[in-house]
Amino acid sequence: RENELGVKLFIRGGKMFSLTYAGQRYVEMLEKLREYEEDITKEMTKISNLYMGKLRIGVQLSLVELMITKVLPEFTKRFPNVQLSLEETGSTELLALLHKKELDVVLSSYAGGDTEFIYEKVANDRLVLVTSLDSKIAKKAVKKDGFTYPWLDASAYKDEKMIQYSPGQIFRVAADRNCGNNRFTPISDVTIRATRTALICVENNHGYTITSDLLTDQLGYSDKVRKFSYGGTEVPFSMNVIYEQNTMLKEEIGNFAAIVRDNLSSFK
Repeated sequence: RENELGVKLFIRGGKMFSLTYAGQRYVEMLEKLREYEEDITKEMTKISNLYMGKLRIGVQLSLVELMITKVLPEFTKRFPNVQLSLEETGSTELLALLHKKELDVVLSSYAGGDTEFIYEKVANDRLVLVTSLDSKIAKKAVKKDGFTYPWLDASAYKDEKMIQYSPGQIFRVAADRNCGNNRFTPISDVTIRATRTALICVENNHGYTITSDLLTDQLGYSDKVRKFSYGGTEVPFSMNVIYEQNTMLKEEIGNFAAIVRDNLSSFK
């Protein structure tokens, strides 16, 4: 290549060779070229996968039933050639997978501020305290301005058993905050991960729980349990579809978000 490039790349001394400055730069640039070629291969593979039709969806455990029974069937009608994969776990784990590019989109109540992601709100929600229909806690509820449901003071339930979500889940974080604000340690011998499981436990008088108003309705428990407001103010939050700013799947994710929004809005 020396004749072709017009510079000396090597200093020859018998059987020994060493690089000239031009040779050193040439080797460095070859290394960069190799890295670029690897990046091109990865990018083209990614694009090829997109044309083959793949969407990797992450969903928090509380929303799995909605996803399987409502969202995915409608999405498949719109995109029959798109292959779907579904990851169900907690919100923190899902965001980590999204960061690692192992998921394309996440449906979660997580509302962090990662600037590389778009947080598209698909539903408004609020936290509620849920009891069985015949719970004695209900008798202590009062009407209070600024609250959607009859309001319970912490003294009404602090000595009752609580159905707790696993540590780190959004509803567990909310429950722990409420206990801390009111300075009591919850009585609990049941820990769950899914909202349906929590509601089954509540319905069968195993305790109360703090969970989603929207999901309680969406899972068909609005007539099987009682919902109450609690705390100093209502605690609103949102369900979000989360994805990368520069995603190449905007059409698919846009339709996914619209389907989720339609299904969640039908319950409020």
